[in-house]
Amino acid sequence: MELIETELVMLPESEGGRISPLSQEAFGGNYRPHLVVGSREQREAIVEVSEEHPRTLTENYRGIAFISGPSDKYIPTNESVVVVLELMYYPDVDYSDVDKSTTFTLREGAKIVAHGEVLRRWHEE
Repeated sequence: MELIETELVMLPESEGGRISPLSQEAFGGNYRPHLVVGSREQREAIVEVSEEHPRTLTENYRGIAFISGPSDKYIPTNESVVVVLELMYYPDVDYSDVDKSTTFTLREGAKIVAHGEVLRRWHEE
C-alpha cells in the first residue's frame, strides 16, 4: 500500500467546505475523496465548456482514502492537522507527482473541501 502523510486543513462551510465535519469514522479507508495536485489557494474546480461537453472537469483527480489522523471526535476546520492517506489506485494510476512538498486540494466531485501539503511518502506491506 502506498501512503502519504499530509498536513491538511479542512475548509469551513463558509469557504465552500463540507456541510458536516468529518468524524473519526472517516479513518480506516471509509472516506474517499479525490486529491488534485495544485495550489492550496484554489477554491473552484477548473471547468472546460464546449458545445460538445457543456461542463467538463479538466484537472487530474486521483483516488485517496483516509487511513489515520487526529484523535479528536471531529476533524476541526481551519486548523492544520496531520492525516495519513492511501494512494488507492497505485501503481495502476500515476501518482508520481504526489511526493514530499507537493501541495494539493481535496475534492468531493468538483467541490474543494480541504487543502494540504505532502510531508512524506512511503510504501507499506
